[in-house]
Amino acid sequence: IKNGNITSAPLNGTGGNPSGRGFFNGIEFSTGFGAEVEPSNILVSQVLVYGGASRGIYLSSNSGSSNIVTHCSVRKTGSSGIIADEVHFSSAIDCGGDGIWTRNLVSHSIGKSIGNSYGIFCNGPVSDSIGTSVTGTGIYGSVVSNSSGSGSKSIEASIAVACKTFGTQVITNKY
Repeated sequence: IKNGNITSAPLNGTGGNPSGRGFFNGIEFSTGFGAEVEPSNILVSQVLVYGGASRGIYLSSNSGSSNIVTHCSVRKTGSSGIIADEVHFSSAIDCGGDGIWTRNLVSHSIGKSIGNSYGIFCNGPVSDSIGTSVTGTGIYGSVVSNSSGSGSKSIEASIAVACKTFGTQVITNKY
């Protein structure tokens, strides 16, 4: 999926409680309607999603699907902004849930949660990124490098290298 805009009517409300007219999700896989298997090896690039009561871009929640989002922008969603296996050079701003949620890798990206969620959540490494959350964690990752986080917990990581934090930090090893 490449080069497009998905725009919804403006939504009111914050923290996952949107109201008003507009679509529910921007781009999302579905296992309903007879689909038995999640899609894999999907690339979403150069897409803008604005608004939506729930998710902006939702490609995968299971391991091994290799779904990638790159050079995309999501703004003002009621729930998560971007969910994929990898996210690069992308942003998810003013999301009621997690800004960016990935299983494997985040690089050169910005995630902002306006609720009690993660700006960026990644089970793997996060590099050259910015994560903010109003009352949650700015960035969560195994190894976080050259990044900045702010929130009630700025950065949660086993290892953090050359990071800026604004708030409480939970880092096992700092370099």
